[in-house]
Amino acid sequence: MNCEVCGSRDARRRAKIEGAILTVCDDCARTGEEVARVTITRRPKPVFKAPRGIDYQLKKDFSSIIKKNREKRELTQEQLAAKLKEKHTIIRRIEEGWEPPLPVIKKLERFFRIHLMASSTDSDYKLKTKKKTLTLGDIAEIN
Repeated sequence: MNCEVCGSRDARRRAKIEGAILTVCDDCARTGEEVARVTITRRPKPVFKAPRGIDYQLKKDFSSIIKKNREKRELTQEQLAAKLKEKHTIIRRIEEGWEPPLPVIKKLERFFRIHLMASSTDSDYKLKTKKKTLTLGDIAEIN
């Protein structure tokens, strides 16, 4: 790269000279303040991790939930797909009952501010009583 001040070919530094930040050689860097290089690193996207011991599953009526929320906001499938940066055929297939991959589920949950995933404990176990704490009688089956 060429020095923006003198034109030499070995410009390796960045310096602030008279208010402008320029790429300069070693000799010209002394005429101004040297500017530290800024490196930009990308952070990996956070990945959804379910707590240990709890199995998360997609709710059985997820497709109707998505369709109702889309219609409530008066969006077409194409408009929703554009907002989520997905193909409109994916939205159509989801509303038909196709189970989408987890990243798409998370996008839908964030966009609509709803929960599409339920833990297996939510659907498999229901308390017979309205107590806030479990008792031994709630758990044990006596023959």
